[in-house]
Amino acid sequence: PILAVVFGIFAGISRQIRNSEYNMARSGLPLRIYYMIMGLILTVYLHGGQALYVYSIVLGNYIIGQLTKGTAICVPATWIYTSVCLFYSVTTSGFFDLPLTDFLRTLGLQELRWHVMLNMVMLKMIS
Repeated sequence: PILAVVFGIFAGISRQIRNSEYNMARSGLPLRIYYMIMGLILTVYLHGGQALYVYSIVLGNYIIGQLTKGTAICVPATWIYTSVCLFYSVTTSGFFDLPLTDFLRTLGLQELRWHVMLNMVMLKMIS
């Protein structure tokens, strides 16, 4: 029931922004900003400190994609990078050998939830 209420509020705000003249004059930029902010909030709410790990993988893949776009190594490079990130964190039980260990522990990154990360990576690879 609470999820239905939250979705109703999200959809209502989206509709208001989508139908506003300001949104149409700006080619939909306010709506994209709203979706981006709500996506960040949802990811942090669902995954807590793990969101930092998810976004670091996404940022790394984006940088690899920008550096290798249009070449045959783009897809294998992103797969290899993501696999290395996942298996490194699993084999070391997290990020305990990094200089930011105390800070990461305050964010709840002491243990990686493998089932969540595997699903995120598989969805990214399929898309």
